[in-house]
Amino acid sequence: MGRGVYRLEREFVHDGDCSVAAFSPDYLHLATVIRNKVAIWSLRSGSQLHEFVAAETITVVQWRGVSNVLSGTEGGCFFSSHMLSTSVRSWGASVLSGGFMHLVSSTDRHNTTIVGASQGEVKLWRVKILGANDETLRGESHQCHTLGVVLIVLSEKWTHEHTLNCPPRLTPRTLVGLTWLRQPLRDRGLLLCGFQTEGISCWDQQTRTWTWSIQHAGVVSFDVHAKNELLCLRDTSGNLAVYKTQDRTPNTPSVIIPINHGTVEDRSVSSVVRFAHAGQAIATICQGDTIQLYTLSGKQFQRFGLNREKIPGASIAHFDMYSDGSTGMFSAVLCGGGITGNAAVLFRAVDIDPVTWRNKRVFSKVARADTICWIIFLLLTTVISCCLLMVNGITIAWQS
Repeated sequence: MGRGVYRLEREFVHDGDCSVAAFSPDYLHLATVIRNKVAIWSLRSGSQLHEFVAAETITVVQWRGVSNVLSGTEGGCFFSSHMLSTSVRSWGASVLSGGFMHLVSSTDRHNTTIVGASQGEVKLWRVKILGANDETLRGESHQCHTLGVVLIVLSEKWTHEHTLNCPPRLTPRTLVGLTWLRQPLRDRGLLLCGFQTEGISCWDQQTRTWTWSIQHAGVVSFDVHAKNELLCLRDTSGNLAVYKTQDRTPNTPSVIIPINHGTVEDRSVSSVVRFAHAGQAIATICQGDTIQLYTLSGKQFQRFGLNREKIPGASIAHFDMYSDGSTGMFSAVLCGGGITGNAAVLFRAVDIDPVTWRNKRVFSKVARADTICWIIFLLLTTVISCCLLMVNGITIAWQS
């Protein structure tokens, strides 16, 4: 299959019409949702650990801060549940019809700020956690805004709501993503809002202003580097672009990577894009059955393809990845709704053509820069030593 190509073998399958799959922050567990049931899987053994049933259909599920608490939406209501619990605790009614497109939360031990969007409307919920077990919640829902994003800031100094006043052309109907660039309870609280027609804008909740924006039309998916230095996005033309978020006006991308495997208008092709390898690579879906990895400079270096012999007619609608530190090679765990009857499947990469990762030259520019610096240092040291020896020899010869 070529150098750097991996075949994906499935290890276990959550049969049924799975709609949601989420990895825990430590990548030890996987939560899958089928209608109103949530199952917790162990990524080490592949066995199902727990299952709890909600009263209504669950549309979104996320791990909340720690690996033993799940949050999500149940029939339009926000819920939270301990991983070992057999039921969920929910609150609120008639929140948003049709469920969520996006759910962004920031959590410490006592407070949670949630931003949700669906069917062209954006809402925010403020949640106060009661009790040490983090299972009982109370909250307050707020009115929808068609031309803005409502935001409630929770801190020791002030607790109130304010609205992100979007220009009329930036209606939430074009909203494609929400993510915190910096958590509001830890730092200034910078919220990135992705709009399909205009690009990505950054909202500073401390000054209540739009600080900068990325003018990029046709955005369908974006991801932020863990250290908040880079942002990657995919557009309707099938291209990837990488931007620097440190700049005040980062309108010029550092690199644009063309994806020659169909545009996003083809709904059979997923548009998910994620940072991989600790932010030193970008992963996206190509041709519906392949995860393609690129370096930040745009070099294509690795592919993960489904094993068509064992999984005929499968496609990938969602994926997540992590590096297994216990082995000397990169391993991927992919979870895809839409595979074999829209089931959640856990994959591990099987190495077809062994690749040596000792030099890691395709990943780290910093590593290459460090190597060059060491070489220059050694050369200079050698030259200086030779010069000193020559001077010493000349001095001895002159004295004799």
